Amino acid sequence: MLISEESRSRRAADRLFAVVDNIYRPASGGPVPALVQRQPYDKAETLAGMSRDGHRPLMVGDGINDAPALAAAFVSMSPASGADVSQAAVDLVFQGERLAPVAETIALARRAARAVVQNFALAFSYNAITIPLAMAGLVSPLVAAIAMSASSLAVVLNALRLGREGSA
Repeated sequence: MLISEESRSRRAADRLFAVVDNIYRPASGGPVPALVQRQPYDKAETLAGMSRDGHRPLMVGDGINDAPALAAAFVSMSPASGADVSQAAVDLVFQGERLAPVAETIALARRAARAVVQNFALAFSYNAITIPLAMAGLVSPLVAAIAMSASSLAVVLNALRLGREGSA
């Protein structure tokens, strides 16, 4: 994750890094890197280099000079108070000037990724068990339809947990 903070709130960025360090640890084991007080081309080039190395960098920026780097990042975020051009270049605009939504977004993305894997496992398990039974004629069409509906319901309920976990 990369944050460009030329302005007001280097301490806020430091607090965010402390929160993000608990969620994300760079492969190097070092601190989360920051692009602070660099030229726009340098930021974009650093992000492009990270992408070439197989990383998926997140860039947070709010200024006109951040737009090229925001566009070059795998995922980018900007506060609603940021420059219009930076908002046009990002994937997500968050409310307020605090950086807590960045950490919340990372945590939600990780929970969503886990839910997707769980849902694939549920669907695969259902198909691995019920399709052979149905092909062998061991279950009636009514039972197969009920099982299919139950499987779909389980997947939907598992996905809905994201909303409950986030508000708790």
